[in-house]
Amino acid sequence: RYSAKWRNPDNRWRRLLHGGVEGKRVLDFGCGFGLEALQFAQAGCDLVLVDLSVWNVRLALRLLRLHGFGDQVIRASLATAEPPYFECPPGSVDVFYACGVLHHLPYPREVLLRAREVLTPGGEVRLMLYTDRAWELTTGAPVPPVSDDPLQNPLGARFRCALDSVGYFADWYSRERLEHRFGDAFEVASYEYLTRDGAYAAATLRPRP
Repeated sequence: RYSAKWRNPDNRWRRLLHGGVEGKRVLDFGCGFGLEALQFAQAGCDLVLVDLSVWNVRLALRLLRLHGFGDQVIRASLATAEPPYFECPPGSVDVFYACGVLHHLPYPREVLLRAREVLTPGGEVRLMLYTDRAWELTTGAPVPPVSDDPLQNPLGARFRCALDSVGYFADWYSRERLEHRFGDAFEVASYEYLTRDGAYAAATLRPRP
């Protein structure tokens, strides 16, 4: 994923998603096998690992330990589809990181409001997302209104299957859609396309006072 031929042209992935995290405490929501967590660990971050799959959490822990970063994991737990969605003390992490996760959640607002609770003052949310351009590329149709429900849209299944054939839900985000859904709770501090075709984007959200 760090190859310029895939999602990292002009080093955008590292710059937009990993830049400036050195020494911070990062909650990796949907940590998967730990590939992103390893990058944060190498930058001196302490880590909170969260995933729906216990096997993913175990693999991520093993990966970090094999690379000598096991001591930087301060918590590892399972995500749930019900409140509180993940366990983490309030005001305890600097960055809530979700790489390729939020667009697969039918309850994204609830998760981000929970993320807001666990951030330190000055903390932020960093997201890698499917985009409005991904919708246009995969469906051949104009992007729907920001209020559109992908479960009700007749092209929603085509979009989902084009990007993730094993999933049951996929959504798209533009800056305007982020502001529509979360603007009362978060400022969209940045939104930039990662790939040359614009199918993926990096976004940073900061809690409003």
